Amino acid sequence: MDKDKKLRLIVGFGIFVAVLGVYLFTLAPTTSFWDCGEFIACAYTLGVPHPPGTPLQILIGRIFTLIPISREIAYRMNFYSALSGALAALFLYLVFVKAIERFRKPKSTWEKVIQHSFGAATALLASYLFTSWDTSVEAEVYSTSAFIMFFCVWITLVWQENIGKKANKNLLLLLIYITFLSMGIHLIPLLVLPALFIFILMVKPRELLDSKFFVLVIVLVFIAITTYLYLMLRARLDPGINEVAPKTFKRLWDVFSRKQYGPMKFFPRKTGVETGYNPLMAIWQQALVYVKYFSWQFVAFPRETRAFSVVSRYLSSFATLLFAMLGLWGFWTHFKRDKKTFALIMLIFLFTSLGLVLYLNLRFSPSDLNPYHIPKEVRERDYFYGVSFIFFVFFIGIGLWQLAVGLIETTRKRWKSIVAIVLSILVFGFPMIPLFSNYNSHVNRRGNWVANDYGMNLLMSCDEGSILFTNGDNDTFPLWFVQEVKKFMKFDSKNHTGVAVANLSLLNTDWYIKQLKKIGVPISFTDREIELLRPVKIPSGEVLYVKDLAIRNIIATNAGKKLTAKDLFASREEFTEKFLKDYEGEFNIYFAVTVSRDNMKGYQKHLKLEALAYKIVAEEGKGMIDPLKTEDLLLKKFNYRSIFDENVYKDENTFKLLSNYAAGFFALGSYYKMNGNLEKAAEVLEFGKRFAARDLLPFAFNLAEIYKDQKNYDKAEENLRAVLKQFDSGLIYYMLGQINEEQGRDDEALMNYMKAKGSVNDRVAGYAGLAEYYFSRGDTLSTVKYLREAMTEGSVYSDLFSFFVTNRDTALAVFLLKDYLKIKPEDETVKKLLEKLQKT
Repeated sequence: MDKDKKLRLIVGFGIFVAVLGVYLFTLAPTTSFWDCGEFIACAYTLGVPHPPGTPLQILIGRIFTLIPISREIAYRMNFYSALSGALAALFLYLVFVKAIERFRKPKSTWEKVIQHSFGAATALLASYLFTSWDTSVEAEVYSTSAFIMFFCVWITLVWQENIGKKANKNLLLLLIYITFLSMGIHLIPLLVLPALFIFILMVKPRELLDSKFFVLVIVLVFIAITTYLYLMLRARLDPGINEVAPKTFKRLWDVFSRKQYGPMKFFPRKTGVETGYNPLMAIWQQALVYVKYFSWQFVAFPRETRAFSVVSRYLSSFATLLFAMLGLWGFWTHFKRDKKTFALIMLIFLFTSLGLVLYLNLRFSPSDLNPYHIPKEVRERDYFYGVSFIFFVFFIGIGLWQLAVGLIETTRKRWKSIVAIVLSILVFGFPMIPLFSNYNSHVNRRGNWVANDYGMNLLMSCDEGSILFTNGDNDTFPLWFVQEVKKFMKFDSKNHTGVAVANLSLLNTDWYIKQLKKIGVPISFTDREIELLRPVKIPSGEVLYVKDLAIRNIIATNAGKKLTAKDLFASREEFTEKFLKDYEGEFNIYFAVTVSRDNMKGYQKHLKLEALAYKIVAEEGKGMIDPLKTEDLLLKKFNYRSIFDENVYKDENTFKLLSNYAAGFFALGSYYKMNGNLEKAAEVLEFGKRFAARDLLPFAFNLAEIYKDQKNYDKAEENLRAVLKQFDSGLIYYMLGQINEEQGRDDEALMNYMKAKGSVNDRVAGYAGLAEYYFSRGDTLSTVKYLREAMTEGSVYSDLFSFFVTNRDTALAVFLLKDYLKIKPEDETVKKLLEKLQKT
């Protein structure tokens, strides 16, 4: 082995270890949200995941699930992503070194030092980008895609080096085979092919005129895509997860073409449909989303929602701009020095950035604060562009290399090596920027068990032998994971154990309804009837979707009742009256709390909350809850690992899901409070407010009322002041004033009422507090003063009347109306309202 190869091996291994070490330290210990749970479950059971199927990903994943590196199967799959990410870094380094050799073959020691150190720094910089890191610590396909793409670029450069040598063309065959094989992981590596084709035309176009070569290409492509036959073979064996059930070639094509998501359309642009933007402006808006995601890569601002100082914001913006300028400088440098390799890598970058912006036609980012920018994606889509960010970093590395070489060449000969060593050390400061900036963010999944525990807790909310309707990915995939991988509460219709998870989005498809029927969910539709189900507009004007029809059939069949066509298409009220009154079914039926109100429309009066799920019951009521079961689950049986661990990062999605726990605690605490069990209410609400760190107001206000009734004024004030640290609320100042009054601290009470009056939110509470204070002391002049001041503020005045009525302060409500009539005695509506109020 020559010295150059040995040096590459050593440096490459160092990069691999450094990247893998960081990834493993921050690796998710179990499943994460979104697609991860499904991928892990499918790999473990050899199932069929959502379109486009990713058969090779599942087969490779299955191998990794058999490697005993951890007791957690999910960790083994996550390790696969981390390993792929580290390999991507290794091959980025090798591509960088080869690219440099194309336009400046290192002759001196300092040139070699710069070449390899800057290549290593570039690889590390790319690995610690937010999106690269984020997708390398969970069971996803994007780090593997990046590895494949850089491996293919490396093979292309090796092929160029060896043109004229025997069997060199085999490298092109290998490259084409790997690219098409990678379709079984993700389609994005295919974007290497157009760039490869143009590169071959620029380097040796005669290679494309070889008929034997083309025959071999066709054969290899055919062999590569046969991995998709796995989907058909496994689908026929009915695995636990069998999306689209591709048992025929037609269904297999539906998977590959992503039919269930609708056709990919270039026009209209999704950012222009509801905003009215013309096509060019709509595309520009989508390009801005790409730029936004680019700005997330190197530093935390503006990605993170936490507060940043002005200095931090400026430094972050400067860092992002610096990296962008270095990349543009790298474009120019590479173009000047070697147009062929520039064309190869630049085209891949363009296809994976601008090309994907045009092709994907995405909606607005969900974190876009502009209220007119609708519709928005259900989640951030930066991962689609992750590979393009890595290719851009390649050009950043070229730009840095050019600056370093230019600087060294201006120094005296005896100083060149010393300057090269210094610069080679300093360049590693660049990857340290994203490493430290991104560490305390979503990329760090160390100790994060939220998704795993949420899946188990949601299943535990249901009794054994139940059917649970779920809403989307994040209340379905974690459940599939714990059922298929951990065998937790997996449905068994014969023994009436476990829970059948019925995803409402998938319930619009015929294959999914058939699968539910096959596992024992009570469905009376025949297979032919299921295939003929379509959305229908009923006489009431409502549209019933296929999922609505399926839910009705399950509810009726579960109760052993025959469902006629008239019943199926009845109004929601008619259906509820006929089938839910005195309801008793073979299986319990639940809706997850994440299910939207629209999907539960018509059933609300028969829903009883049990922790994280609503159970359909025969009795009618509003806001019903099973207190004993809910308390047992929330306080004793649920697992909350990592939720209260400050070292575990929680993103916006996690906070949204945590709010479901908070809602359960709040409902239970409110139940106990309403029934006079204040001690129990306080215990539940105190525990529950830990899940509502971002929205303490409901918990704090109710706890303050409880502690106020118990004369525990210190605790009451403590809860209220905790809310004021989050936002300004007139209601909180009003409550503080009430507590002050009870303690005889009138000056403080008036001060808090005045603060409430000047608050941004709930100002009406301030006017109410002041009016109540003076009215209770017989000071009518001061009372009138504040009532009339409120009158000048429009809606505040009407809200003030509602405030008094809600608080059952009839005397003050009457006083307000009488004072109003002194000003506007002709208002007949107010006169009638006053008469009605005086009679109560």
